Amino acid sequence: MILVYSIILILLCVIIVGYPLFFERLRFFHLPEINPDNDQEYLFDEQESLLTALSELEDEYLLGKVSKEDYKQQKLLLNRKYLQQKTLAAKNPLD
Repeated sequence: MILVYSIILILLCVIIVGYPLFFERLRFFHLPEINPDNDQEYLFDEQESLLTALSELEDEYLLGKVSKEDYKQQKLLLNRKYLQQKTLAAKNPLD
């Protein structure tokens, strides 16, 4: 009798967990369109993420996780991207 209750309980759990996975309709979320050339908030977020990446890269280099050549190459790339974002922000002052 305990075996029957155990099987029923397991099947019930599988059905409860599996129902949303197989029978719910997928919902599609659409992100808002942004124009990266003149959206100040986008430019600020991009600059902030680049500065964070630079900081993390420097930390990893100091910990010895990144070689000196990779560090120089990645730092140069991130600095260039940051300066591009800075010049875009300077060209488009608060709209």
